Amino acid sequence: MGHPTEPPPSYDQATASSSSASHEPPIPQHTYPKGSPPPPALPSPPADSPIPDAIPYHSLQATTRKTVSATLSPTLSQDPCVLHDLVATQAHQPPRPHLTVRGTHNEIRSRPDRKENENHAVLDFDFSVDLTPYFLASAAESHDRWWQELSVVRDGDGTLAYRGGRIRSRTGCAQRRDKRRRRGVSVEEGGGQDDTVRLVTGDDDDGDDHLSGGPGLMGWCERFCWDAAGVKSFTFKRRIDGFDASAVRSALTSHLRTLNYQGNIHISIELTNRSFVVYSPHWINRLRNTAFIYYVCVILPLWILAWPIIWLLERRYEVAEARWLFARQDGPRRLCVGGRDEAHIAQDLAPVVTQAAWERRTDGRVLTPQEMDLLRRLEQEGRERGGRMLVVNWDQISGWGRDCTIGG
Repeated sequence: MGHPTEPPPSYDQATASSSSASHEPPIPQHTYPKGSPPPPALPSPPADSPIPDAIPYHSLQATTRKTVSATLSPTLSQDPCVLHDLVATQAHQPPRPHLTVRGTHNEIRSRPDRKENENHAVLDFDFSVDLTPYFLASAAESHDRWWQELSVVRDGDGTLAYRGGRIRSRTGCAQRRDKRRRRGVSVEEGGGQDDTVRLVTGDDDDGDDHLSGGPGLMGWCERFCWDAAGVKSFTFKRRIDGFDASAVRSALTSHLRTLNYQGNIHISIELTNRSFVVYSPHWINRLRNTAFIYYVCVILPLWILAWPIIWLLERRYEVAEARWLFARQDGPRRLCVGGRDEAHIAQDLAPVVTQAAWERRTDGRVLTPQEMDLLRRLEQEGRERGGRMLVVNWDQISGWGRDCTIGG
């Protein structure tokens, strides 16, 4: 196989040419699964609503650190109206799933001076894609509440949840209602600020606990804020239902194999805003949310004493969860939000993922919309020319990413 007479353009040249070619016609749409028309254009995700005084959530698991946030804002644990408004706002914020694509292979280095060889993991590519637009309802579906709902735990509903205690239970904590009487008239019962912020389907804050079987969101906010415990926390969660992540992973893995890549492919989809935790500003909560103190307790045997003490003192509330549907059944039909199923998403992402992997992007960043447009253009031009653009190593042509042994 001979070398080309002229090398392909560099990445900087391709970037410059794409920015000056705004007059060119749009890139043709890629082939979608047979029997289904191309879906409408992707909607733009709304701007994120910040959590007051947000701080990093400390955990030994990297996934948890990336997907959970925390706050020690005193107002959120003292004023139920402020807490309710925050949860109401966050309930309308869509989930932000990120697709992470990594490729690795093993490099074994033989050392004559040692009995065992050294095994090193080599990173071939590592990048992420924001999938939020694929989970947003189209303009025609924007008023359809079937796609999202807020689930609030009720007293006696049999749901196993943290209801203000140390462990999960299936019963409520109605004994704290006397705290309200000493503070004034409950908002749920009509006094104070009106509950004007209506959440997505599932929030029935009408104040009739004896009719609804327990408090709504406002009632739980009151219970949390008026709980006399010094160490307490309120957790709000998001989740996506009806989405088959394995189908997207399998399809994208197949596309990456067409690059003749022979290494290990790791594809994961994680919610970057899976949950947030409101902690009361107690000194124990402040210490546990200090990075230095947390990791000192982990490294030293102090966690043996610290964790049981926190477990005994903390009152946990995990009663609200925003549920976003990717797909639902309408009789025999399976309806997907935005008119795209998993096959459409994988097919739309394939040019971006394969081109980014071919360029060996290893910075782990989330690709911007401009970068994704450029990658689609380069992939399209590469297919039209019969080969991929950009300067690459020749081992990518004969097969790359395979495990190898290097002599010492």
